[in-house]
Amino acid sequence: MDIKQLIKHPQKQRLWAIGAMAGACLLVIIIVVSLFKCSSGATGNGKSLPVSEALDSLEQRLPKGTGFVAKFPDERRHCLFYLNGGHLYKFDGKTKMLDEVTFSSLTDDAAIYYNDEDLNAGIREAVLSPDKEYLMLTATTTPTDADGKTRQGLYRMNTSNLTIEALAQGNVSREGDLFFVAVIDKVTGRQRALLGFDKSGKQLSREQQQAAIKTYKPAVAKTESTEGEGGETSTEASSTESGSSTATEGGKPAPAAEAPAAAPSAAPAPAPAPAPAPAPAAPASE
Repeated sequence: MDIKQLIKHPQKQRLWAIGAMAGACLLVIIIVVSLFKCSSGATGNGKSLPVSEALDSLEQRLPKGTGFVAKFPDERRHCLFYLNGGHLYKFDGKTKMLDEVTFSSLTDDAAIYYNDEDLNAGIREAVLSPDKEYLMLTATTTPTDADGKTRQGLYRMNTSNLTIEALAQGNVSREGDLFFVAVIDKVTGRQRALLGFDKSGKQLSREQQQAAIKTYKPAVAKTESTEGEGGETSTEASSTESGSSTATEGGKPAPAAEAPAAAPSAAPAPAPAPAPAPAPAAPASE
């Protein structure tokens, strides 16, 4: 029985149809499994290919003005962070979700100030730590005042769980691989301390900080020292004024003390009292 006769035979037709369907199903299963392996498989360096491709694709389409990008295509984080317009965003390479990173755990004193109408508001700078576990963030904590000045804060954010730690608040500057924060007294407006941190968020020792200040001469240190010198000058001036005032007040009694001393010198003025001595001249005229 040749193939044509087999095809024409009803029973053989059913078997032929079943076999064709089984082959088609097997082919579909093979395709699905292959696609699944491609989507979930990882390369030797632990990077998921679809995640990496998704992150690369987003990076190429980032909005204008994006100033910082950090990609983590590993299985643990599988995300991309970018900074735009004072806001920090996170794109998840697996879920393909884009969300803004906010920090509700910060206290009122350390809270980041956001205002899209204030050009100085929000997160101003982000730097990846050397071990790629943290983002060092410099952000504004107060609105811009009439002089165009604001207060900033230095923060450290964990890239895995997005927890954030406020390191210091004041005037922040970055010099090389170091951050300097001039801590400002809220009442007097003067600098209370100058703190130094490395790119991992670890505070510098006193010796390290002194050496770093000599090397980098941070802007906040210059500004604050200049203000400090002005403050010292004004303090010296007030001290001088105080001293002058004291001297003046002390000088007032001095003339009074000298007045009695001058009185004796004036006492000879009555000396002419003996002038009546010429009175005997009257008998001479007689």
